[in-house]
Amino acid sequence: MTTHPKPNLFDWATSELSQDAFLSWLINWADPKYQSFDPNLYQCAVQFVRSLLKDNNHLEIQTIKVERQWKHIDVLVTINDNIIIVIEDKTFTSEHSDQLTRYAEEVKAKFSTAHIHKIYFKMHEQSNYNTILAAGFCPYTRKEMLSVLNEYIALSSSERKNDIVVDFHLYLTNLENNIGKYLTIKLNDWDKWYCWQGFYTALQKEFNDGDWGYVSNPSGGFIGYWWHWKHIPDPEKDYKFRFYLQLEREKFVIKININSEDKNICNKIRRKLQDIVFEEADQQHIPWEKYGRYGNYMAIALLFPKNQEEDIISPKSYLQTNNEGLLDLPATIQRLKKAMALLDTVYHRASKEI
Repeated sequence: MTTHPKPNLFDWATSELSQDAFLSWLINWADPKYQSFDPNLYQCAVQFVRSLLKDNNHLEIQTIKVERQWKHIDVLVTINDNIIIVIEDKTFTSEHSDQLTRYAEEVKAKFSTAHIHKIYFKMHEQSNYNTILAAGFCPYTRKEMLSVLNEYIALSSSERKNDIVVDFHLYLTNLENNIGKYLTIKLNDWDKWYCWQGFYTALQKEFNDGDWGYVSNPSGGFIGYWWHWKHIPDPEKDYKFRFYLQLEREKFVIKININSEDKNICNKIRRKLQDIVFEEADQQHIPWEKYGRYGNYMAIALLFPKNQEEDIISPKSYLQTNNEGLLDLPATIQRLKKAMALLDTVYHRASKEI
């Protein structure tokens, strides 16, 4: 008999409003008046609130009030009348339009004497948290949430586990596993989203550089990773032109952005930079081919190209695999570092010749 996993609420409730509702519901369980209904769930909620505050088992919650969409803030929590938690909850999207700075100002004006804690609740991967940290918000990640829920799952007997918490725990566990599959499944079996997130996040840690995200285009878009920017200065502008490396899943390209509206100037710079790239790539034994078309951000070369009839697993690809067809991350990183060294050489020449 084939067994199937039971339907999970959070496979269907994927919007930010649904997650807001879950957070509000769970935090509300930290109110002492609910302890007798379900002591384990009450303790889970208390631990969750303490983890939001980075408080290790010290806070005693006497009263708690949860509000949604106060001044457009996703979740606003008041504890013991003098502690405020502002939660900005994001699922697939990220912060935009200085909203976090605006929320912080509104809360400070309303609760000037309270201790205010600002939380950016993000269960999915995000390339960086620079704007979040600049606005004074503290990222709260999937690993932190799983730490709280793992403790609840471990301590609660099967008949006493709350189905909603169990579903959210399973949802996050599956998400964690899917993002980590870039190391455990064959390269040709990678999905178009989660495995690449895991791979790009690993590259960020290795290079301490770069950003990744979804790039839309007429053919359906891709999740890309871009890094190792080189700027050629201009005394009258921020830069004359700049170029960088970009991964478009299995494709590995060099791109250029020229700070000019003059098409003739753009074409001249692009052709000259291409010549330098191709000459230096030949010198360093890096295979290449012409790639891309005219635009604001133009691709000028494809590095380590594969034959069109080949799978993405190819000895020529920048993506290196072991004998089992799994990603060889160290070997892949070495190929990327070789391309970074190529770009360094190109930069030294371009800064003098263009």
